[in-house]
Amino acid sequence: MAGEYFMTNLNKLRKKRKTDNAVEHKLRLFTSDKKIPAILVVEGEEDSNLYAYAFHKVVSDSSVRVIICNGKGGVLGLRDFSADNFPNDTKAIFFIDKDHDDLLGLENKDERTYVTDHYSIEWDICTKNVLFKLIEDHYALNLSDPIWGVVRRKFCELMTSWLDHSRPVMQAVVVARRNGENLDLKQIMLSDICRFHGESLEHTGISLEDLLIKAGIKNCPAKEELDQCSRELRDCDDRLYIRGKLVVQFFCEFFRRLNKICGYPTKIDDQSLTTGVQIGRNNYVRGVLNIWTIPETLRKFFNDWKERQAV
Repeated sequence: MAGEYFMTNLNKLRKKRKTDNAVEHKLRLFTSDKKIPAILVVEGEEDSNLYAYAFHKVVSDSSVRVIICNGKGGVLGLRDFSADNFPNDTKAIFFIDKDHDDLLGLENKDERTYVTDHYSIEWDICTKNVLFKLIEDHYALNLSDPIWGVVRRKFCELMTSWLDHSRPVMQAVVVARRNGENLDLKQIMLSDICRFHGESLEHTGISLEDLLIKAGIKNCPAKEELDQCSRELRDCDDRLYIRGKLVVQFFCEFFRRLNKICGYPTKIDDQSLTTGVQIGRNNYVRGVLNIWTIPETLRKFFNDWKERQAV
């Protein structure tokens, strides 16, 4: 039974490996151009900014080409196309989110493919240090200001609350995917699960079943399956199975509502805790490019690739 289960997931993943003529044409052009040192193949627009930045920091500031695919299946599809048509090429390197691969028994990593350490790359740019640096800079909050004590306490409190609300949802998603369901997680937003209310975070009241139906599920998991998954993931790092897009939304909302969350305090310079900067889901990546810490696994991936190019 276990073998059948893993083969079913593997076959479904292969079916999603579709690419279109436009990206195939780009790969042909870039591969044949000897002036291009590297081709970065990524899932989406935000990924292109992060991986290009990391490449320039770790490898060189040479001009590279980025091919943006339609999600993970597009990246893997183009990797297959590259292997079939350019078996000796080493310029093209591929970047994908891990998603729930480990929990589904799937393996997509190879020497030309970087797979994120956690569910997605968003978890590497959504850290406490990154958020606090954004607050320090854009709220002009002096590091000696007593307000920082409130900021840290409220962040810890609300992050804990958000994770408590999100775990059952994402555990149900794991079960559904193991059952062969194809869910559209773009349909589940932070505001569908919980909402900020003053200084706290409250559940919206929507049922787990309704959330899954919103994502396109056909057969909701049984309670026994959900309980079993909850026990299985009890000691699991939340970053390994909770969707990265949700943590970005949480960080953006915390940043935007900081003044209200902290109880409308006055800063040490007698100014209000306000900012004219708007950071949302669409510009969060650009806002943190210069302050996030490049993962060691990504540095190693680039350095290993660089060594192979020199051979």
